[in-house]
Amino acid sequence: MKIQVTLVEKKNVGMIKMFNPRLHEVDLQKEVREVKKKIKEEARKASKIEEGITQNISDMKRYEEEIERQKQKKAYGKILNELQGQQSEWKKFDKKKGKQNYKKKVRY
Repeated sequence: MKIQVTLVEKKNVGMIKMFNPRLHEVDLQKEVREVKKKIKEEARKASKIEEGITQNISDMKRYEEEIERQKQKKAYGKILNELQGQQSEWKKFDKKKGKQNYKKKVRY
């Protein structure tokens, strides 16, 4: 997680603020609140970016798995076509009709 730190110029503090620690403490508390808000905003941005990255990674994994499935289907289809092609070369004699029948090729 990245946190950006900005340097703020030193401000001239009036005499009343210098000798009244309560006023100076209030200014410091305001600055602390602002810094905490900025840190929270940066953390939100970082978490959104991280969620986006993890989503992209999971999408890529799903896409790769789908490609693998498609390759396996194509390979399986080619093997089936070869086997059925070999079967169609074998002639089967139909005793009832007295002629030869051929099995048809199934294409995917």
